[in-house]
Amino acid sequence: MIYGDTSFWVSLYVEDAHSAQAVELLRENKRSILWNDFCELEFLTALARCCRIRSMSEDLRRQILSRHQRAMKDQLGVTIRQPDWGAAMQRGCALANSVILTLAGRSLDVLHVGIALELKVPEFWTFDKYQAAVAESQGLRVRGV
Repeated sequence: MIYGDTSFWVSLYVEDAHSAQAVELLRENKRSILWNDFCELEFLTALARCCRIRSMSEDLRRQILSRHQRAMKDQLGVTIRQPDWGAAMQRGCALANSVILTLAGRSLDVLHVGIALELKVPEFWTFDKYQAAVAESQGLRVRGV
């Protein structure tokens, strides 16, 4: 299984410097990619931010959400799996108290990594170099950066 962070999911749907790589990662993938409520929240807020900064229209945001919902059902090989949220939060707090002292990272970054660890996912896809460093420090195989 694979854990894709917000930067992966957004690059998959919104044309940016990493979009071609996101599509290629998905194309070559034979394993399931995890999705959970936190992924949903982060994806929705990232798209809303694109609208706020005017790099995306509201109409395009609605089209992306519709396309994503169809793909989740039909194409991506996504597994919806919720972690034990308390345990994932504890893992994130432990990361914030240890590796974030030497590595850059934000609370949402360490929570993504905490969720991946809690779900025992060995591979982490991200285009965020700081989040990649946190994931790698925990033994996750990182792709994307």
